[in-house]
Amino acid sequence: MNSDDHNRSGAVLFPDVIDPFIRACPGPALAIRALRLVASQPVEGITGPETSPNGGSPNGNRNGKTSVHMRSLVEVPKGPSLQEGGPPDRGRVRQLRMRRMKRRSPSIVCLHWVALPAFLACGEGDSSPPGTQHPNEENRPPQDAAAITRHLVPDGLPDVDLASWETSKRALLAAEPVLRLGSEQPGPALFGYVPKAAINQDGHIVVLDEDAQEIRIFDSAGEFIESFGGRGEGPMELRQANDFDLLADGRIAIALGSASPVGGTGPIKVFERSETGWRLSEMKDFRPTPVDALCSMADGRLYSSGYVREDDTIVNEIGDSVRSFGSGYVHHSSFIRRPLSRGRVACARDQDRIIFGFSKQPIVRSYGTDGSLLWVAAIVDDYRQLQIAERRHPQTGAIGYRELRSEDHDRLSNIAILPSGDQALLQYSRVFPERQEIIPQSYLIDVPTGLGAFIGDSLPNLLSIQHDGYIASFGYPFPYLEVRKFSELGTWPTR
Repeated sequence: MNSDDHNRSGAVLFPDVIDPFIRACPGPALAIRALRLVASQPVEGITGPETSPNGGSPNGNRNGKTSVHMRSLVEVPKGPSLQEGGPPDRGRVRQLRMRRMKRRSPSIVCLHWVALPAFLACGEGDSSPPGTQHPNEENRPPQDAAAITRHLVPDGLPDVDLASWETSKRALLAAEPVLRLGSEQPGPALFGYVPKAAINQDGHIVVLDEDAQEIRIFDSAGEFIESFGGRGEGPMELRQANDFDLLADGRIAIALGSASPVGGTGPIKVFERSETGWRLSEMKDFRPTPVDALCSMADGRLYSSGYVREDDTIVNEIGDSVRSFGSGYVHHSSFIRRPLSRGRVACARDQDRIIFGFSKQPIVRSYGTDGSLLWVAAIVDDYRQLQIAERRHPQTGAIGYRELRSEDHDRLSNIAILPSGDQALLQYSRVFPERQEIIPQSYLIDVPTGLGAFIGDSLPNLLSIQHDGYIASFGYPFPYLEVRKFSELGTWPTR
């Protein structure tokens, strides 16, 4: 996961934090003060760090602060099984997720200027007319793009492939809950924000708690086994970890963020299990190559989504060195290219290919591991585009980037490959700011061709898919995970 998808229902880039000051911008003095205070003071639409009355933090941090998206939790009994209560009301879940998103992103128009000099030079009452709208014509899906529709089944998919697609759809929608993991009582199951959870080769549930910066491992019954990490710079500690991937050899690769208060990327730490516990096996540090999301192939090759400005690429193969490929958003300014080139990635191990989806556009691509473009697909029905405008500062000529998040919009939150290897699930978060709701929109696409169709909005937010089921996340009445099993395992149909 990454800063752009912190809650898997859409988020903002780090420059948004200073937008309220940029919008006001009555003079350089306030500008300097804004930059000085941005890391520690709450701004419009963003909740600042919480401090407990006794000076310690609710989660035990000695500095008395929690991360800006940490909720204040009331302690109630742990609920590892479904017998203790059914699933929460769906509307309340949507409202809670919306409130979390609002704490982390302004619900107002955002405008970023390219450079600090432009920021300092901006005047009051900027009346610049609206500029170029994005995505522009140059970045529209190609005419021959595979169609992802709202029809019952994908258009043009051969019968044999359609049978496999329909089996995968039924399995996803009919999966049965078997375990609920989460609690409001102090302990390992008291979660903050969980961007990723997956089941490893031993059947254990591996959870990344972004608030605590910890990896926690539970057995198949939900009992806590062990943990490692914690916030810090030491070999076994994590810093702004936002995603991980389970490698085929049992190791865990974790993507870290930057220590900079304005964001950025950090290294990838790879941990392995030893007789005495987990230890750091390897650190892949190729900064400034960004890591927005991670996936891996069966042979351990790591891939990340992340825009590389120097090469204008969006997918990175990370091994002994970095090889980047895939073209990003087309624009003369990197300030526009960077946010519109971000996305998510998934590895189709059986077919040795990568699926990449743009976060803020309805476009999905498939690449071979050699970097070749295999197909381009696009959502053609009922995609709600985030309104994005390019503006030029009237005095300095600096390019601005403006997002209107007060309107309904879709944002890619997850891509996951299904057990058959022939389909991929795309989940977009449909944000309704006025109603304070976020509703997942789920599409199932055919991996070899990109053809796909909408399968509904009833699926919860999926964090990972395994051979026999998946893990979903919920936020109400407290953060918890649900393990669901496919009701009919059998043999997944393949081509």
